[in-house]
Amino acid sequence: MRALAIAPFRRLWLGQATSQVGNRIHQLGVAWWVLKETGSPALMGLMFVAGSLPMVLGGPFGGVLADRFDRRRVMLVCDAASAVLVSLLAVMATKGFLAIPLLLVLQVALATLSALFTPASLAVIPDLVPESALIEANSLQELTTQLAGLAGPALGGILTAVLGPAGAFWVNAGTFVVSSLALASLPAGSPPTASGESFWQSFWGGFQVLRERPAISSLLASFAVANVFLAPVPVLLPLFAKDVFARGAWGLGALEGALGAGMMGAAFWMARVGTVSRPVSLAAGSFAIQGWLMLLMGLVPRFEGYLLGLMGLGAALSALNVVMVSAFQRAIPPEQLGRFMGVLTTVVMGVMPLSFGLVGVMASWIPPTRIFDASGTMLIAVSLLLPLLPGVRGLQAELSAS
Repeated sequence: MRALAIAPFRRLWLGQATSQVGNRIHQLGVAWWVLKETGSPALMGLMFVAGSLPMVLGGPFGGVLADRFDRRRVMLVCDAASAVLVSLLAVMATKGFLAIPLLLVLQVALATLSALFTPASLAVIPDLVPESALIEANSLQELTTQLAGLAGPALGGILTAVLGPAGAFWVNAGTFVVSSLALASLPAGSPPTASGESFWQSFWGGFQVLRERPAISSLLASFAVANVFLAPVPVLLPLFAKDVFARGAWGLGALEGALGAGMMGAAFWMARVGTVSRPVSLAAGSFAIQGWLMLLMGLVPRFEGYLLGLMGLGAALSALNVVMVSAFQRAIPPEQLGRFMGVLTTVVMGVMPLSFGLVGVMASWIPPTRIFDASGTMLIAVSLLLPLLPGVRGLQAELSAS
C-alpha cells in the first residue's frame, strides 16, 4: 500500500492505532469502576456525557490551533498531556483515592484534549501523503477505528478482570506514550495560517468556509442529516435482538458484529482500491444503499436478513466516511483545513446525541420497524437531493479533474 510506504504516515498510523485501542480499554475501565463503586447506571451515563460533550463544544477551537500552529506539535502536546492525566487517574485508582468528582473532572479534561487533537489529526493527513493516496490513508484510519472497536473492549475486559480498572488506565497511559513518541518522530511543519490573523478571526474562519463554498456546505449538511436518520441503528438494535427476534444478548452481539464486519470490509477494500473518480456520486450512492437497506429491514424483519443488511449498511457507511473526509481534504485550502475539520467534528458529534435521544423517545410508542422504514425513506431522499444541492455538481467536476 502506497500510504504505508510513506514513513511519516506509517509512524502516525501505528501510533494512532495503538492509542485508539487504549482509549477503548480506558472506556471499559471507567464504566466498570463506576458500576463497581457506585452501582449507578446514571453515573456511568454521566461519565460518557463528560467524555463526549467537550468534543461537540471544542471542535472549532481545536481547528483554530490546527491552523495557527504546527499540527504535529498540537497533536503531540495533546497526547503528552493525556498521558499525564491518565497516569494520574491510574495512580489514584491504584492507591484507592479515586472518587466520582475527580474522575468526572479528568474525563472532561481528556475529552477536551481529544477535541483539540481531532481536527489536527484530520488536517495533517494531506501534509503527509500525496493527494493520490488520500483515499488509501483515510481508509486505513477507518479500518483502524473499526478494529480498535472490536479489539479494545475485548482486551479491556481481560485487563480489567485480571488487573482491575487501574490496570486498564495504566495501559491506556502507555498507549498515549507510544503515540507521543510516534508524533515526536515526525518532521516539524509550519503553521498554515498567517501569524497576523487574530484568534477570533481564525475561529470564525472555519465557518467562513461554509459561506464561501456552497458545495462544501451542501456536503456537510447532507452528512449531518444522514447521521440523524442513521441514529436508529445503534439505539434500536437491542430492541430488535430482544423483542423482535428474541435472540438475547448473543443476537445483539451478532447484529453489531455484522455492522462492524461490513465497515471493516469496506475500509479494507477502499484501501486496496485507493481512488474514487466520482466521490459525490459515490456519496449519493452510499446514502441510497443505506436507505434501501433500512427500508427493507423495516418491511421484512428477519434475523438472517438483518445480518446481511447490517453488513451492507456498514460497508456503505464506511465507504461514505472515507470518501467524504478525503473530498473535504482535497477541496478545502490547506490554511483553512484544520478549522473546517473542527466545524465538521462539532456538527457530526452534535447531531448524534440529539438523534439518539429522539429515537429513544419515539421507540416508546412507535414500533422499531416503522422507525427503520421512515429513516430509510429519508436517506433515499437525501441521496436524490444531494446532486441537486448548490455547487455539488461543480465540486464533482472539480474533484474528478484533479
